[in-house]
Amino acid sequence: MSKKSFLICRIAVSFLLGIVVAVSVINGYWYVAVSAIFAAMLFLWTCRRKVKDVLADERDYQIAGKAARIAFSIFSLALAILGIIIISLGRGIEKYEYIANTMLYSSCALVFLCSILFTIYRKRGERQ
Repeated sequence: MSKKSFLICRIAVSFLLGIVVAVSVINGYWYVAVSAIFAAMLFLWTCRRKVKDVLADERDYQIAGKAARIAFSIFSLALAILGIIIISLGRGIEKYEYIANTMLYSSCALVFLCSILFTIYRKRGERQ
């Protein structure tokens, strides 16, 4: 399989997945949406293994790592700030406090997960 045919395959799978997920969510069949997502991932993984060309090189992975680090930093900081603003402006309104607490705990969980994964990958790098 060539890069171009893989790109066409990705576009077709994305299009069909969008339709299936939208219809199943509208009709209340969440398990169909989840199953379709996993089936699409498996299908694309199988197609990717058949590609003979180089899809990404080390430079692409380095750029993706930098972009992910910046996106993570911006998102977690914005989530925390927005959570603090909502909790301070929504004093006494229970719904706002639930939303703000969810945002703040999600930000903490994201930072915790990142630190765990960083530690794991750093130790793997030391072994090699």
